[in-house]
Amino acid sequence: MNCVILANGEFCTHKIPLNYLKNADFLIACDGAANELLRLKIEPNVIIGDLDSFKNTNTKAKIIKVKNQNTNDLTKAYKYALTMDFNNIYILGAGGKRDDHFIANIALLFQYFKLKNRSKNKVNLKMITNYGEFFIKNSSFTCNTYKGQQISLFCLDKKAKFSSKNLKYELNNFSFKYLNIGTLNEALKNTFSIENHDNKELLVYLNFL
Repeated sequence: MNCVILANGEFCTHKIPLNYLKNADFLIACDGAANELLRLKIEPNVIIGDLDSFKNTNTKAKIIKVKNQNTNDLTKAYKYALTMDFNNIYILGAGGKRDDHFIANIALLFQYFKLKNRSKNKVNLKMITNYGEFFIKNSSFTCNTYKGQQISLFCLDKKAKFSSKNLKYELNNFSFKYLNIGTLNEALKNTFSIENHDNKELLVYLNFL
């Protein structure tokens, strides 16, 4: 089963996140994100958060109020989703509106990755915006892509080493000494591979057409 978590950022306009939204088996709205869903007559299964932005009470959704201000509504929704048996969790609406919120939400992916690895459910996690998708890998992998797709890689561990295949700017025992140093790469074929020599967490961004 696929779970979509809709954060209260920029609403989906690109066909790819819209397709995830429309085909969700289970839909969780973060607080005010439910307002736009209900306006479009899309009924979420759960509305969760501190509910300071949710305005519409005419819904059949399960409403969960979590007052804890030490974490944001997206984290509350993600922790709730981990209690259920989903194969995939897709986070939409995490970008836009406020740049600082978007940076924080991307940073939270590293925490979410650790949380899912500690749970019994080894769920596949992606953050999908109107412009591309983010996911984390901590082992070597091969990824489907298309020739010319824009790819950026980020690692917080400056000592970790990576090698690649089928990227325009190949990595060869490469270390990310600066956060921006792995950005603006490009796929040369329909797949690319990353060898993660130290099994460290690597944040991958794939840009949509």
